[in-house]
Amino acid sequence: MGKLDARLFSAIQEKETALACSLVEQLGDVNYQNTSRHTALHSSVQYNDLDVASHLLNRGGNPMLMPKTLIHANRHECALLMAMKMGRSHEAMQVLLLRALQCTLFGELPGSPPKWTPYESRKIALLPHYAILWGTPKTFYAAIEHDGNAIPHSVDDTTPFMALLRNLVTFETDILTCREKMEDAWQIISRHPEILWDRYHAANLTHDRPIFCTLKQCTTLGMVMCETLPNRIARHTVDVARNMHYDLLLQERMARDAIVVDFFENDAMPRLWGLMLQQMRIAMGMATHTRLGNQLSCWVCILGPDEMNMVFDVLQKSLTLAEKTFMVC
Repeated sequence: MGKLDARLFSAIQEKETALACSLVEQLGDVNYQNTSRHTALHSSVQYNDLDVASHLLNRGGNPMLMPKTLIHANRHECALLMAMKMGRSHEAMQVLLLRALQCTLFGELPGSPPKWTPYESRKIALLPHYAILWGTPKTFYAAIEHDGNAIPHSVDDTTPFMALLRNLVTFETDILTCREKMEDAWQIISRHPEILWDRYHAANLTHDRPIFCTLKQCTTLGMVMCETLPNRIARHTVDVARNMHYDLLLQERMARDAIVVDFFENDAMPRLWGLMLQQMRIAMGMATHTRLGNQLSCWVCILGPDEMNMVFDVLQKSLTLAEKTFMVC
């Protein structure tokens, strides 16, 4: 490491933004990696310095550059994913890096676009998934800004919303995190309701991929209602049965699990079901509208708006589990 590089990393760490920005202008290689295999852009992300990060990006800093030497501690640590994993406190940094990457991908910055490795390309394709898992709605919107596609499917044929719900329902034990992430989800759904009825299709998987869901096809609600949540309840039941010695740590975890399961069973899932029916109601109304769909052969067109609302109100309150399963799976 040269003296200039050492001074730059030190200035970023010490929050000497003006000095750090001036040193960036003198760098020969803005993507130089130090002994921990991090670049100056990594350091600006770590210390959440937007001004330095912006200067580095304008000089050609690569937010997707992976460490030359991959070890367990840094094997996923390009600067952008590092910012994602640092959560809500780094929202502005996440958006800055995402927009810089979009400009690079679509040739809006001077110079020729970088040649991405297959590994980097796979990471770029998953950015909406990372954004909804670790970021905020604003981060997610930035991740899909170039095409507005809120339902990109991964190699596992899952959308970002599916990945979020499966991760929360399977692993999360903090009820506050669950509530916070679901509030983000409701906000995203209000802008992109198409994510509600999009389906997972097992037939789209290649043979070398693990099975994400045993159902052949399902919506996000179907996946959670028919497989993910029952699996968590089953694990919780086993823990209760095994807790013969009153292990305090296990009891605490079981109590947290019970609260999370109750939240998804009695709050999040019913609300999600209601939102899905709301979209179905809108679709029916559009299909039978004289200027939009004009599908006069559809029997629903004989119903007025009040009768149609009554039908969907009954659907929301009275469908059996088997009937709901038929609709969402």
